Amino acid sequence: MTKKGFFDAENIQLFQTFAHQAAAALENANLYEKSTRRLQHIQALRKIDMAINGSIDPRVASTVALQETIKELNVDAAAIFRLNPYIQKLEFVAGYGFYTDTIEEISLSSKKSFAGRAVLERKTIYIPDIEKEDEDIAKDLFRVEGFKAYCVVPLIAKGRVLGVLEVFMRNPRIVNNEWREFLETLAGQIAIAIDNAELFNNLQRSNIELLKAYDETIEALSYALDLKDKETEGHSQRVTELTLSIAKEIGIPEEQLIHIKRGALLHDIGKMGIPDSILLKPGKLSDEEWEIMKMHPVYAYQMLSHIEYLRPALDIPYCHHEKWDGSGYPRGLKGKEIPLAARIFAIVDVFDALTNDRPYRKAIIYKIELGFIGLREGDKVKIAQAKGEYGQLLAGKEWSMVHPVIEKIFLTVEPSFLDINELKTLDGFIDLEADVGNKIMIYPLWTSIGAVGLLGIMFSPDSIDENDNKNLQIYVNFAAIALANAKIVSRLEKEAETDFLTGFFNKRTIQNILISELERAIRYRLPLAVIFLDIDDFKAYNDTFGHVAGDVMVQKTAEIIKNSIRTVDIAGRFGGEEFVIILPGTDEEGAIAVAERIRKAIESYPFPHRRVTASLGITLARSGDSVESLLERADRALYQAKREGKNRCCLA
Repeated sequence: MTKKGFFDAENIQLFQTFAHQAAAALENANLYEKSTRRLQHIQALRKIDMAINGSIDPRVASTVALQETIKELNVDAAAIFRLNPYIQKLEFVAGYGFYTDTIEEISLSSKKSFAGRAVLERKTIYIPDIEKEDEDIAKDLFRVEGFKAYCVVPLIAKGRVLGVLEVFMRNPRIVNNEWREFLETLAGQIAIAIDNAELFNNLQRSNIELLKAYDETIEALSYALDLKDKETEGHSQRVTELTLSIAKEIGIPEEQLIHIKRGALLHDIGKMGIPDSILLKPGKLSDEEWEIMKMHPVYAYQMLSHIEYLRPALDIPYCHHEKWDGSGYPRGLKGKEIPLAARIFAIVDVFDALTNDRPYRKAIIYKIELGFIGLREGDKVKIAQAKGEYGQLLAGKEWSMVHPVIEKIFLTVEPSFLDINELKTLDGFIDLEADVGNKIMIYPLWTSIGAVGLLGIMFSPDSIDENDNKNLQIYVNFAAIALANAKIVSRLEKEAETDFLTGFFNKRTIQNILISELERAIRYRLPLAVIFLDIDDFKAYNDTFGHVAGDVMVQKTAEIIKNSIRTVDIAGRFGGEEFVIILPGTDEEGAIAVAERIRKAIESYPFPHRRVTASLGITLARSGDSVESLLERADRALYQAKREGKNRCCLA
């Protein structure tokens, strides 16, 4: 009987089955590895895409792209160079992974370098061992950084070469086609970012040039109006500069200043419709002539209201002759009905009237050598504007309210007549070289809300008579009231947005901000996190230790929150002991880290009386979210934290 061998048909078939299964498993593992790697590549490209869509600054997208390049391609460093077509050089833009700053000082030739070859030939160049190459390279960089291998790929968008992406390796290596393809894909994304930024900058530059042309046209028109009336030549430019200075000092937002400037320049545009026989009449106007003159603000409105670009600037041309008591023209507005910009301008128009000739009278003050307005800010007076031969000496100077000279000025409601030597104790007057016979008359600007500033004029003693003094006092009183009203409105506008106890945004403002942030997050597909915070057992603390202690706790909690978030994050007091924190561009992991940082800081702070804790609810914006749904979800997470024992963070 023949013994059956081990490698009989049955076993061979079994081995073949095992071999096929092993091969399939290896193939599946290989496919899984490739799929995982491709998924990682897609995620990396997605991050770069989000960076491109989320910012018009190419440096943001470039930094993200370089980080992903190093991570996904397993290289040591990477850099982006921008092609300067005028000098045919490649100039450094961004780098990541370098030990030194040498890369930032390099400028590559577009003809004698590997990078230049990549640009000219529009293809990727890979050098596996740089020591074997004789071509012109940045030898100092390779020596200092220890690089051995190098690859450069051109950045091409819409058929134009914009620069190159370079990657560096400290060990020689051979790369495959997949590695090259992904590098070129990354380069394409970077090229898109650079091209987008270039398009945006060109568009922005065109818009700036267009706006500049508009504004220069307005200034030319204003100058033409001044030339028509030689007595007021230069008036529009003077009042515009002073109006802007005061508007800045009282905190008018930057975006509104340009409209104030345009309105100030065009404040007399309506006088184009007034006959010269009335406009330039040297004497007093008749009642009939005065009614015609009072139409110039209406003419200004009719001219400018049809120009969309100038509608936001209408407040001054249309309303600068209105008066607080309603006796002004053309509409008889009174009090807060008069736009703030028009009230500020009224102060300036008065100041200019004091010191310059008009067709119907000479300047109230002759030979003025110095005029200035100071605004009170807390315990100081800050010079908002100073004009005249010595005006530059006072610009921006601050004087303490307890300085003996300033105290003397505000001890009375009457003007103080001071000599030069007395004033030289104030900053700015030390270098004044005026005639010792000159006087400076300083009016304290008193109103129902207290001292709001001062107005000073330096003059020769024989240049003012009693009648001029009376007129000057009337103008000063008007200026003081207008300035006080401007400060009140500015303060009320600020108070309407903020919580008086913490200085944080209030509930209404935080909701409005969240609308904008949510729209931005959706538009640019950026993450947005919201944290709802509630101080644990606040009512018991308040009832036990009193409202003052409760207020202190709320204020300190606000301070802890402020110190725990970034400058781009937004915090608000939602009411009572509740706070809302908006975290733009923050994902789930980052939001949890911020919430925990705040929670621990509150828990460890030595509040008086007893230990204080807080519960926090966290949520992230989702597709289709509204402000209400976002806040409601954060609120649910907060109360989940309360139910689970307080002093914790929960995510919804």
